[in-house]
Amino acid sequence: MVLLLSQSTNIRYTTQIYKAAKYSNFTNTDKTKFILINPLQTTETLIDIRVALVGDTCVGKSSISQRYIENKFDPNITSTSGASFLRKLLNINNTNIKLQIWDTAGQEKFRALTPMYYRSAELIFIVFDVSREESFKSVPYWLNEIKDKSKPTAVIILAGNKTDIENRAVKSEEAELFARQNNILYLDCSAKSGNGVQALFDVGIKIRLSQIDALQDSAKQQKVVKEVSRQDCCM
Repeated sequence: MVLLLSQSTNIRYTTQIYKAAKYSNFTNTDKTKFILINPLQTTETLIDIRVALVGDTCVGKSSISQRYIENKFDPNITSTSGASFLRKLLNINNTNIKLQIWDTAGQEKFRALTPMYYRSAELIFIVFDVSREESFKSVPYWLNEIKDKSKPTAVIILAGNKTDIENRAVKSEEAELFARQNNILYLDCSAKSGNGVQALFDVGIKIRLSQIDALQDSAKQQKVVKEVSRQDCCM
């Protein structure tokens, strides 16, 4: 058993991790690592949120996932082959949430298969390396692919990773402008230092929860309208 501490004061984390479920050609599974922290109360509601990280190879998608899940950074982490699956349970305002996180490969040879991992995702991070302009130039490709093949309600966040590097090739203002022009959010982060990683997930999760709340409110309103209409018909 390994204990992980949340960096956020208003979110209580309960974590189950299936780490290194790496799929070679999306079929073979390697060793699985399981970490459990403060088991959730099974009587509470459980909300599933599917998360996907996409972007060019070597932009730090796996490092972001590792920082968020284990709060550590491995400078020798290898590029993902196919995809890597992680699961994390957390509790926000007495609501249990199960995150299913897909860390996808960015290599060209895997791009035809990548959509199967973000097609059903409710939260998608497009990651680029702020020190490599070419990775930012690929963002329109990833955004178009996501808008074409994912849920229309998917929360899309552009994440500029490696902000710990002093000489940035892509300024925050440039990325923010692109995000505004395409009606998505932009956030800086550094998997190496940890800065911004927690906020990246917190913001995405809270937006998704607000979507769920809005859907539930709409459903309640429709139910009331139907009940009133039924009563009027009976009078």
